[in-house]
Amino acid sequence: MRKHRVLYKNVSLTKIIFIPVLFFLLIQNCFSTDTVSIRYMPLNVGNYWVYKLHRWGYAGSVWWDETYKIKTSVIQSIVKENRIYYKTQNFWNYFDDYLLRTDNITGSLHRYDSLNSCSYYYKEKMLDSLSAFVGDSTKNCSNYFFKCTGIDIINIFGQNRQRKKFSYFSSYMNYSSSSDKWYTMDIGITGYNISGNGYQYYESNSYLLVGCKINGIIYGDTSTSINKVTTSIPEKFSLFQNYPNPFNPNTKIKFEIPNNAVIARSGATWQSLTVSLKVFDILGKEITTLVNEQLQPGTYEITFDGSYLPSGIYFYQLVAGNYIEAKKMILIK
Repeated sequence: MRKHRVLYKNVSLTKIIFIPVLFFLLIQNCFSTDTVSIRYMPLNVGNYWVYKLHRWGYAGSVWWDETYKIKTSVIQSIVKENRIYYKTQNFWNYFDDYLLRTDNITGSLHRYDSLNSCSYYYKEKMLDSLSAFVGDSTKNCSNYFFKCTGIDIINIFGQNRQRKKFSYFSSYMNYSSSSDKWYTMDIGITGYNISGNGYQYYESNSYLLVGCKINGIIYGDTSTSINKVTTSIPEKFSLFQNYPNPFNPNTKIKFEIPNNAVIARSGATWQSLTVSLKVFDILGKEITTLVNEQLQPGTYEITFDGSYLPSGIYFYQLVAGNYIEAKKMILIK
């Protein structure tokens, strides 16, 4: 009988120890870091994305239709309300100069709201819940819901990665708008389509990712829009000194491609020559590709944005066929 009583006491003691430990483990699990969802939007200073933007629409009798490249960057980390946010630059209006963060517990993407205008969150708004599954919706203090409408696998930059699609539709009075946005694992936003429709008005903006630099690794084509500044044909290759130099944060780089550099000539049309213009740091590590395309003879100019880089000495190198030349430039902040 005594032996049984001892066994009963041991079982009770085990229960007393087990229940708090189980509760502690459950609490830890509820507030653990979401290491998967936050990878859909990697926010670190120095990361940037290059998109091909197609804009078209009309307002009354005025029509527009244009395609060009834009570069969006993460330029600074800022602490607000004991949270670390990342300042963005040159994003489309949706993200332009916003302070963004990915919550490492919920996996959601938020932006800072100094006015505290959203009752659901303290001094911030949710943009998308990156941990959402198909069919999940989140409300962001507005008249529309963000909804996860698809999860698939795509091949991007030679690798298969998981992608999530978020959509919304909004209608108010005589105006409606809709959006589709794609986040890809370890890359960020790889596509974004948004349109608005009202009385005698329609606009559609389509962003397609063509290249990026994520955590020091360059993917795809990171060259941006380039301008042909003259119609005359130069006599020789030239790479000019950037101006201004030193600069902060933007500078212009001009170069010339002569007519004897063409691959061939067909009738009256000069065949294009593949031209590459890249920027390197003082250790020789590639920072970005400004130009990587086929160009006809002429004089070209492109703007380099160094807002996401620290002060220091950098080099830019032009490669066109057998021609290679590099020059030094200085960024001072």
